[in-house]
Amino acid sequence: MEIAAQEQLEREIARLHNEIRILRSELKDRHELEEQLYQAQKMEALAALSGGIAHDFNNILHCILGYTELALLEKSKGSPDYDLLKQIESMVQKGKYLAEQLLAFGRKMDAQLDVLDLNQIIKDMEKILRRTIPRMIDIELKLDDNLKKVAADAGQCEQILMNLCINAKDSMPDGGKLTLKTENVRLKDQLVTVQMNLPPGDYICLTVTDTGHGISMDTLKHIYEPFFTTKEKGKGTGLGLSMVYAIVKNYNGAIECSSDPGAGGTTFRIYFPPAGAAGDSAQGGSRQ
Repeated sequence: MEIAAQEQLEREIARLHNEIRILRSELKDRHELEEQLYQAQKMEALAALSGGIAHDFNNILHCILGYTELALLEKSKGSPDYDLLKQIESMVQKGKYLAEQLLAFGRKMDAQLDVLDLNQIIKDMEKILRRTIPRMIDIELKLDDNLKKVAADAGQCEQILMNLCINAKDSMPDGGKLTLKTENVRLKDQLVTVQMNLPPGDYICLTVTDTGHGISMDTLKHIYEPFFTTKEKGKGTGLGLSMVYAIVKNYNGAIECSSDPGAGGTTFRIYFPPAGAAGDSAQGGSRQ
């Protein structure tokens, strides 16, 4: 009798231990979701703020540029004021570029969406990357031959690739390997889709992986924020990843980053909805 009672007690203890484990797992998942929600709300607030400021700033710059161009019409190249006005014009153009980046982050700029072959864009970009990235960094392409098309802006896709690849290059000063991979994926796990704010379904996944020094957990929380950078002064505006984030969100996609500073290496995964998916508003002809 005592043996049966002991066995029942042990089963009850085992059951309670299992319930505690499940509860801890659920609490951890809930905490992660709350953190994801907080980050998403923060990014939306930053996007709204930066977009509004950039819009007004851009209008002011247009006025300054207009007056500068009028003043230049009255000056010859030999005039002492000509070079000063050209300097003003050059600085205003740089300010306009900065404002346009912030407008894109605030999603206040329209993009011309076409049906694109992401693999072809990557192949075209590879030629530029091999001239831009040092030879001590090996570039490898792993492209799915049956990749679905995406509805996107070709220039913006190139901007995404260039930003991610330049960041990867900067993380490998002594050389390493840069891998660009494409694949069709199906997201079914509810926790994963909720974390990325995506509905379950089919996506095109672009993965950019490097073998660099990695990103710390504290830094990962801020990498998409505008003007946040770990680079030395003068070597980065801190707008590259915020631009990538804004472009991807504008396509109803998602971006995630994983990194291990100890082992080294960082991986960015970008999920694009396939062309023709619900909410797709592609315009114009297809591009092969």
